[in-house]
Amino acid sequence: MTQERPPTEAAQALRSSSRLESSPSDSQEPGADPCRSSDSWWNPSKEAAAELVAAGELTIAEIAKRVGVSEKTIDRWKKRPEFQARVEGITANFRERLMAEMLAEIDRDYSEWLPSAPQYSRGLDSPR
Repeated sequence: MTQERPPTEAAQALRSSSRLESSPSDSQEPGADPCRSSDSWWNPSKEAAAELVAAGELTIAEIAKRVGVSEKTIDRWKKRPEFQARVEGITANFRERLMAEMLAEIDRDYSEWLPSAPQYSRGLDSPR
């Protein structure tokens, strides 16, 4: 029997950030026939699977067990353009948030360091 690995901090951040985004089913046009829409294919199990696939920390077997479907089902979902697009969207959102957090941290560090370095605190127009 295999033990499930606990999610890392990055995976938890990825899952929480992706829930803030709209899901594919949120984009349905009013009056559209849900039976003819690819959005009707989407459901919470697929959303959870997409988040876990995007996190990249679990095997297909572990993802299937957590979502409550077979490994073959996950493999089939991964071949669907809607699923692939959602995984890419979750990953892109995570990358953007991570980059923003990293830049904010660099900015904070730089702001703390700059006043303590008098030779660098002069403006570009200051005499040398």
